[in-house]
Amino acid sequence: MSLFSHYHNDLKTYKQNLAFNILQDNDVLGEYQLNQVAKQISSDELIQMKLKGPYVDASFIKRKITKQYLSDYFDKYEISVLLFDGNGKTLESADTTATTLQELRLQFDRPTTQTEHRELFLLKDPMRYNGKIYLKFIKVPISDVQTGTIALRLTLKRLLPNSVVPELLSDQKFDQPFRRDMLSYAIYDRSKLRYSEGDYDYATNFNKRLLRRQDFYQQGLAQDNYHHYGVRNENGQILIITTEKYGSREVLSNFSFLFLVFICGAILCGVLYLLIQRRRIRTFSPNFSTKIQIFLNFGILIPMLLVSIATAGLVTASYKKDLMQRYEQRGETIQQHLSQKLTKRLLQRPHQLQQSIAEIASISETDINLYDRNGKLLVTSQPLIFETGLLSKLVNPLAFAAISERQALRVLLEEQTGSLSFNAVYLPLRDDNNPTELTGFIGIPFLTQRRS
Repeated sequence: MSLFSHYHNDLKTYKQNLAFNILQDNDVLGEYQLNQVAKQISSDELIQMKLKGPYVDASFIKRKITKQYLSDYFDKYEISVLLFDGNGKTLESADTTATTLQELRLQFDRPTTQTEHRELFLLKDPMRYNGKIYLKFIKVPISDVQTGTIALRLTLKRLLPNSVVPELLSDQKFDQPFRRDMLSYAIYDRSKLRYSEGDYDYATNFNKRLLRRQDFYQQGLAQDNYHHYGVRNENGQILIITTEKYGSREVLSNFSFLFLVFICGAILCGVLYLLIQRRRIRTFSPNFSTKIQIFLNFGILIPMLLVSIATAGLVTASYKKDLMQRYEQRGETIQQHLSQKLTKRLLQRPHQLQQSIAEIASISETDINLYDRNGKLLVTSQPLIFETGLLSKLVNPLAFAAISERQALRVLLEEQTGSLSFNAVYLPLRDDNNPTELTGFIGIPFLTQRRS
């Protein structure tokens, strides 16, 4: 009963916090911190010095900004740092097709995107209800007559069910009382469904009469096998957050776990007692009835324990096998798409390549790491993991040897960083015009166990 009550308290608290974040039009705290960071970056003498001269150390400036100035609060954003000279041209490459400062301003600087902070703009993603893209322009004096510009572009992440990112980067405050893939939410405006995300079908299954009940907005209400919690905003829109109901299977699993702990504790206490009282055991001579009871108890408990262990092992192995097959299939699909799309010219344009990888990763709902033919990281859909040093920027040597030397079509490896173990699928990347030449490596990391 205490577990049931604790679960519902955690669930309600989490749904309230999630509703607050979703219904927020803008990230007030993030905007304030970003404005303070901009002042520090603008007055940084080392960044000013690195922006001078014909050769700008763009990688150093990006590394310094992301690691020194942007706090852990911004880990929920994908961060892109763009550098421009006094004429608005990019300082990172000689590519004439790269985005200029004027083009960025034309895209972001509108009356509808302006915030209360100067040179900070917010663009809403029309495909996602709570999708936010921030752009902050920072003026950096290079000389007495010239001023450069640093543009910080922050895109709110959309975390995936089996992504390695939440496990490596998230803090305790982001923990959930349930699996991420069990959550769905929807936006209703005047009893009409405007937006939904997740597996739950609101248009078909949700009972709109719940919207008129007061306890729906206080404790939430259960319908069929789901629990719905509603929050109404100032505009009259209603956010509904849906999770699977705490059912009989969870209650049974809790009881089974406590019963198993009790049995193991009883056996351990019995073994300790036998060790302490071993002298009396030598003189112990049970009668025929006692022997039958002992044999019957062990004859039931031991097979039941073995069957439980075997069943749990089979279920876990089956789940892992299905998950690995699914990611291998996704990897092959990504491999085919990249082989058709990538060219040597595109590999030399990191910005366009980054956009392509991010787009493919979003569509396939996977994390993608792309390495060159020498095993060095080119681009990734989750750069924060590599920037913080949690993962190496070199491809796994076992995968490199298997693909480049033994011509393996795919390699599935178990990897580890710190105390976290995860799997990764590696595939060769070849150009369709020259299939015999190895262009690079594709790495797709994923978790085989979900957080509970």
